[in-house]
Amino acid sequence: MMQRPRITAPRGQVCQAFTLIELLAAMGVLLILMLVLFQFFASAERIWTTSNATTDVYQKGRILMDIITRDLQGAVARGNDLPGSSPPKKICFEQVPPTPTDRELYFVSTASLGSSTGVETVVGYMWDPVSYGFLRTATPDASVGWDIYYDAGRTAAFLGGIANFETVVDGVMDVQFVCYDQAFIAQAWDGGNYETTLPSAVGVTVRLLDTQSLDKYRMLAGVPAAQAQVESENARTFSKVIFLGGRR
Repeated sequence: MMQRPRITAPRGQVCQAFTLIELLAAMGVLLILMLVLFQFFASAERIWTTSNATTDVYQKGRILMDIITRDLQGAVARGNDLPGSSPPKKICFEQVPPTPTDRELYFVSTASLGSSTGVETVVGYMWDPVSYGFLRTATPDASVGWDIYYDAGRTAAFLGGIANFETVVDGVMDVQFVCYDQAFIAQAWDGGNYETTLPSAVGVTVRLLDTQSLDKYRMLAGVPAAQAQVESENARTFSKVIFLGGRR
């Protein structure tokens, strides 16, 4: 058995010294403990980050769906002539055909946020594929620069331009609207738009990124493969079918 070297201290005291092997063994144990602690803290940080991201994206989804639900449940549309109107006019429910960049919906609502109960308000939704935002506008008929009963109201210029739109949530990677009739069949296009007919329900599907993942996605601009990976790993899809309220 190897004995520790003896070191003579002052006043004749004798001390036992550590051998090189013992020192190396102690350093090895310390290194293993440090690695275990590092993995523990790294795992805790990942869980914390994932939890915050999940909370963020679900909060965005809830806010968006709550606002859309309230707007749509107060939607009105009518195809017959309005009393006293000249030329004859109609209240329209209008959806822009989906294209790679256009995701728009325009209608008149009596339950819109920011307006008094029962006040007919022009509501417009627009997806901005540049800022990845879901935009909304709500303009009371008393101040709008066009007649809310006119059937060409979807054009953004009639709503005062995109400046009238406000971002509801960001991190929106895609939005889809599907209008259903009373038989719950998706309505066919009418001249490129849904006009006049008030649907029985509207299906809304939105794909969202949390704020941190959105920042990373933007930093990877110009690297489509890396952006696609960020979206694939972090995006969440929310879907809801909203049944409309009183129909006219």
